[in-house]
Amino acid sequence: MPLLFLLGAGLWLYLSQAKKFLETMSFTFSDIRLDAKPTLASGLTKVFLKIKVAIKNSSSFQGKLLNMHLDIYYQGKLISTINQNESVQFNPLSTTTALIPVTLSTVNAAGTLVTIIKNLIEDSTNTPELTFKGYADVTAGRMVVNEKRKLSL
Repeated sequence: MPLLFLLGAGLWLYLSQAKKFLETMSFTFSDIRLDAKPTLASGLTKVFLKIKVAIKNSSSFQGKLLNMHLDIYYQGKLISTINQNESVQFNPLSTTTALIPVTLSTVNAAGTLVTIIKNLIEDSTNTPELTFKGYADVTAGRMVVNEKRKLSL
């Protein structure tokens, strides 16, 4: 009987830490940059971005970003989708910054993406706002992502 109690208490402690982890963790895009050289070299058939993600973990639970699925919107219009499977480890009670390379195809939203890129390259102060909606899977579960950020060179 004491063994069952210890197992139950251990499971309860783990689940409560995992819940706290998901409730207190924040996932923020701190910077989104167009990688202009490979984008232009592709003839604008692909858009290369570097997304700097800040992961703040206020819990004592160590975790890992396993993958992301994000839809990208510009002026309310879906322009692309990111399916990223790059794993990022983050420590308890810390903020981890990761640079995640992303490649977008311009096939489905070629006109919109090309316009955004050309305007940005011609005038770097013309920074379009992109909205990212979707989810990020981490070791303790799934986090909803709903971020607006400006794209820069």
